[in-house]
Amino acid sequence: MPDGVYFSGARAQFTLRGWDRLFKVADICVPLLEDGTSEDELVSALGSEQARPVVRRLVEGLREHGMLLEPARWTVPAPEDALRTRYAGPLAHLESVHPDPYAAFARVR
Repeated sequence: MPDGVYFSGARAQFTLRGWDRLFKVADICVPLLEDGTSEDELVSALGSEQARPVVRRLVEGLREHGMLLEPARWTVPAPEDALRTRYAGPLAHLESVHPDPYAAFARVR
């Protein structure tokens, strides 16, 4: 899309518009967000402090549409590696649809 980026997740879809280079920003930032990163690290990856407002807009858009995992809000910590390996599929699903995925996992396990 020429002036934005379309995002689609398990629970929501949205389009972030407003800048012809927004796709490039998302292309750099989304993989970093998947691994867990800070705003400062995202800005650094883009190479300029001037990118901070765009990074904030991207992150807020993802947050508003339930597309960010937010560990600070979890009531149950992530399971240990053995459980993550054994239940990789169900955990991935819960991470994509639930704001507190490991609490939900603990309830059904």
